[in-house]
Amino acid sequence: MLFLICCITSIQLSSQNIDSSHYEIEHNEGVIVLKKWKGNESHIDMASDDVLRNVKIIGERAFEFNDKLKEIKLPTGVTEIGVGAFNRCSSLETISLSDSLISIKSSGFNMCENLRHIQFPEGLTYIGDWAFWKCTKMTISKLPSKLKYIGKLAFTLCENIESLEIPRSISCINIKTFSLCKRLKHVTLPEGLKRIEDGGFVGCENLCEINFPQSLEFIGYRSFWKCEKLKHILLPYHVTIVDESFPISCNIIRE
Repeated sequence: MLFLICCITSIQLSSQNIDSSHYEIEHNEGVIVLKKWKGNESHIDMASDDVLRNVKIIGERAFEFNDKLKEIKLPTGVTEIGVGAFNRCSSLETISLSDSLISIKSSGFNMCENLRHIQFPEGLTYIGDWAFWKCTKMTISKLPSKLKYIGKLAFTLCENIESLEIPRSISCINIKTFSLCKRLKHVTLPEGLKRIEDGGFVGCENLCEINFPQSLEFIGYRSFWKCEKLKHILLPYHVTIVDESFPISCNIIRE
């Protein structure tokens, strides 16, 4: 009887492993990289697989154009999501990121239009250009405290974000980083922020509340253009403003 139980348990555990023909991995100087996913699974738990749980990098375009994937759990040791790794995964709704994750490269989740549930680990330091472009259903409110870089157009057309707190580790809002976030109403900018580049929040038509820290030095071209609900702002006297940074109707008070 005990032997039978042990056999059943062994079968249950081994059944969690994924057919190795469904993916391709490579070893790069001792680091295991998931190079390409070939299977049609809708739900993947990499952490439960004896091989995949050791992956450290989700490689460039590993899941690109995968329209079957709905949910994925990354193993605890993943530190990097490569360029275009989940680009245009049109069915992806939920991803569980690793606490070890440091970097999401350019177009990492570009046009994942059904992505809803994502929680950034506190150790994340880098979000690349176009990383979450047109993730229209994604909701976030607070970015990780150690984040140092947010790329151009990283959150453009993330139409479901309503409020946002930028961490003190960020010194620059890049070109069109939060453009066309149409439901965005409230933004908290940190002391230490120095620049808001061209089009940083352009087209955020419901934005009505934002603070400008004393550390701010520059606001670029059309950074807040078409933010028509932004009626009154207090701006440090020394900040350089490029023409058409704000809507014509916005009352700017220098302090």
